[in-house]
Amino acid sequence: MAVKAAINGSRSRRFAAAPYLLVSILWLLSATVLGAELGGREPVLKQIALPHSYYYREMYVPQVTSGPGGAAWSPDGRELVVAMQGTLWCYAFDTGVAAQLTSGPGYDHQPDWSPNGRYVAYATYNNDAMEIRLLELQSGATLPVTANRAVNLDPRWSPDGRKLAFVSTEHEVLTPPGLGNIIINCLEKNPGNRYRSTRQLVEDLEKLKRDFREATRTRAFLPEDHRPALLVEEGEKVETEVQQEERRNRFIEVAAERLQHEINCRFSQLPADQRARLAGSWYDASSKTMLRGNFHFIHDWTREHVKFAAQKDYSLEDFLQLLRLCRRIALEEEGWQEDSISHVDDAIGEVFTELRGNIPWEIPEGLDYVTGTSAAERKARQLAAEQEAKERAEREAEETRKAKEAEEAKRKKAAAGLGPARKGSRVQLPIRVHGWTREGAADEVLKTQTVSKDGLSFVCQIPYSKGLKIEVIYPYDNTPGALNMAYKTEVLSCEKVDDGFEVEVKFLASAPA
Repeated sequence: MAVKAAINGSRSRRFAAAPYLLVSILWLLSATVLGAELGGREPVLKQIALPHSYYYREMYVPQVTSGPGGAAWSPDGRELVVAMQGTLWCYAFDTGVAAQLTSGPGYDHQPDWSPNGRYVAYATYNNDAMEIRLLELQSGATLPVTANRAVNLDPRWSPDGRKLAFVSTEHEVLTPPGLGNIIINCLEKNPGNRYRSTRQLVEDLEKLKRDFREATRTRAFLPEDHRPALLVEEGEKVETEVQQEERRNRFIEVAAERLQHEINCRFSQLPADQRARLAGSWYDASSKTMLRGNFHFIHDWTREHVKFAAQKDYSLEDFLQLLRLCRRIALEEEGWQEDSISHVDDAIGEVFTELRGNIPWEIPEGLDYVTGTSAAERKARQLAAEQEAKERAEREAEETRKAKEAEEAKRKKAAAGLGPARKGSRVQLPIRVHGWTREGAADEVLKTQTVSKDGLSFVCQIPYSKGLKIEVIYPYDNTPGALNMAYKTEVLSCEKVDDGFEVEVKFLASAPA
């Protein structure tokens, strides 16, 4: 009994001390966290002045991810813009192609597509601040919305596309007491200074504070009718759009003028306004295809105009000339790159493949509109080029082999010390050669290359065959009354050299003939 009582007493003391131990552990943990917050590392994005800013940073600020996130649909539902690894990407469901939209030093996230399809608003983190920017899809340029070194997040367009609301740490004057400095910001059009940030979202500041306090309690920032932010007026043009329109107009002017002089193309007979409209529509479809990586723009344009041209009795060659002309001007005048416009070429080629047999034109299989060749013609040309390259390589290999054999033969001959040309003295003396060849009598005055007691060698213009008996006057003096001595010789070798033939002969007798 005494032992059992002692055990029970020990248990009761342990359980009684447990709450104090738990409190001590929690106090130590809180002290550690507080010490790290106060005396350790400085928090990221110090602009966030909330009582528990850690949760805001970790759960609301976009985090670095390797996969896609923050998706937003295009107004027509055919494309999806997503944030991935710090940049924005556009995925086209028609083609299955994803194109990168942004690049730069910042980390881009939280995209939202404007209802008119012209812009994508997004948040970007760079240099310990988060700003809102607009991506203008037509030109690919990005426009700053904020530059206040604050934390600006979660941009959202209004349904009519005239307003943009976003969360910001700016304007502490509007902050309700005890709630930190996070508010809903907006943009308002200022006719005199383009756009400015406004500190008054509605006329009544007190009503705004009450709405904000109520919205915070209900985990919503502001009611839908309290999001005024006039950002981009419909029909208004920013600087990049003006530049793009100038380039477009220049292209149209050049294309319409050149098309008029394409006398073999029936499109040249169109009125000036129709030629301009045709060139402008091609420019719009092609530029959108390249900038956004979505084939359906040029695909739809080509399909529509091919059908129309075929119905109006234009020929396939007429349409190909139109396409080539527009493409050539885009490369020469606008500075488009071949690798970029290749996406346009691929989409046009797919349309021709789809329409084979469905329109009056005889469209060859695998038609390449740039060269005007079919897949069979390109294959035949490729095979012919490969065969020619193969034959050329064989000829070069044969010539190389013969040259090596000749060089090897010379080397062996020199090593064996054959012939007076290889073992005699190098001396040039005048000689006269008499002999009979297949072409007839030969009589040449030459000079020796080498001379020995057994024979000599010389360079001549007649190919004396091996074994031929010839007479050599050595040395030869053409002075009247001079005494010349003739020797009977036999040709040992005759080799082709740069300036004729090198002939080696041996003396058949030591006495003159």
